[in-house]
Amino acid sequence: MRLRKLQDVRTKKTTGTVGIKDDGKPFFTGMASGADGTFAGMIRRKGEAATIKDLLANGWSNGYLYLAEEE
Repeated sequence: MRLRKLQDVRTKKTTGTVGIKDDGKPFFTGMASGADGTFAGMIRRKGEAATIKDLLANGWSNGYLYLAEEE
């Protein structure tokens, strides 16, 4: 499984995850998921699988939240 945690810059608290399971299925959890999630706009534009692939490869930050290094 590939996984990046969505973390708060200040507290380092994990607020969600982005990943790909061993069977190849992409997933989001917590604030990273859903219509109101952090990546909702990207998901609408690119699709879920393409968004996750991009986030795992390139990371992401908005100054308040960031994707930690892949685990």
